[in-house]
Amino acid sequence: MTVPPEVLGDALSRDGIETLREGRLVIACPRSERQIKALLTRAGRDGLRVVPAGLLSKISGLRPEVMEGDVDLVLSLRNLSKVIDFVPGDGTLTAQAGCIWSDLGRTVRESGLQLPTDMPLPSRTTLGGALASGMSGPDRLRRGPLRHHVLGAHVILSDGTRAKSGGRLVKNVTGFDLHRLYTGSRGTLCVLIEASLRLFPTPEETCALTRPCADAAEAFQLAEDLRRRHVDPLSVTIEGGAREPWRLHVVLVGRQVELPSALARASEVLGDAERLEGADAHNLRAELRDRVCHGGAWAQLRLSGPPARTHLAHAMLARFLGNDPLWRVVAQPGVATLEVFAPTLAAHTVADQIALLNDLRATLTDSGHRLEPIALPGATHLGLAADLAGDPARRWMRNLQRRYDPLGRFTCPSYPGRAPTLGATS
Repeated sequence: MTVPPEVLGDALSRDGIETLREGRLVIACPRSERQIKALLTRAGRDGLRVVPAGLLSKISGLRPEVMEGDVDLVLSLRNLSKVIDFVPGDGTLTAQAGCIWSDLGRTVRESGLQLPTDMPLPSRTTLGGALASGMSGPDRLRRGPLRHHVLGAHVILSDGTRAKSGGRLVKNVTGFDLHRLYTGSRGTLCVLIEASLRLFPTPEETCALTRPCADAAEAFQLAEDLRRRHVDPLSVTIEGGAREPWRLHVVLVGRQVELPSALARASEVLGDAERLEGADAHNLRAELRDRVCHGGAWAQLRLSGPPARTHLAHAMLARFLGNDPLWRVVAQPGVATLEVFAPTLAAHTVADQIALLNDLRATLTDSGHRLEPIALPGATHLGLAADLAGDPARRWMRNLQRRYDPLGRFTCPSYPGRAPTLGATS
């Protein structure tokens, strides 16, 4: 049931709830748990489809035709932004969901600590948004995913019930670890209002090497040579395509006594690569971490698998998609992700795109890769397209949502963006 946005906005304002408008999208910004419960009660009464959010960094690009079909109300937690408890001696932090990730980072850094992951776009990411999306940075395989460092959480379920999982201590055996289930649920199970995190000390130094490459083959060969020399970088990034020159970036982190050896081995492979240290290395690390490629009118696919076989996956995809796409590969110890932005794929119908994805999935599964469609132009709801493409994780989450949210108050629409630009950040 769709309620006209002007009617819904006026009704919420009369209830004392701050509201914003972005196009025809109504954004409610409650300041208390009481107001959140009132919003969910109204959603149940009026049949509203609700999306919990933070700063709306992923919602601002919604096309009107997708927005109107999938979303009635955005529930933004931006006003719940207090640090509840910070215990440097225990290495723990408890904060409300609307706290901005970069602000939390500055708070703990003064005590010689850092947050559990190097989060992309930290100034545009809230604590609740990071947990709901299951985001992690390039250090994911060194420390584990973000859900492993969530000690506890307070949430509000779709019927307005307040629920607690875990606690504020590292050693906690209270109840089931449901907060790990909420992490990565994309707001489809609950509204996360508070969470406790494990913190880490900050002894790391950073240096980086960057080098232009003639083509993809040279970049992949250099990356493989680094792997064989056991350089163990934080990340190896390859990016380029028909519309961008090929480049390879290597970011190294570690203690001051460890880095010279790793840097020497990497330099032997990369030759005359540009070397960055200190602030320049940190800036490149942040730029690569924060780089966002938007699908827009282009199809966007993400492929993950063993780094040693990524060049094979790239070759397979190139045969399907031709030489026009933009490519971005981020290799970490144990796994590599390849993102492709393909205007040629977008020229096909949605049905043909999904048929092609099924063929690609069947071809790539044998090599240990997992294919995920991020954006399919023309698809009114990406979740549907992903399901048709055979993503079992999405179907499992939908079945779980039916248990947590039987009335269907929470929804998770697709978030189309702008045309891709590999050299730009947002």
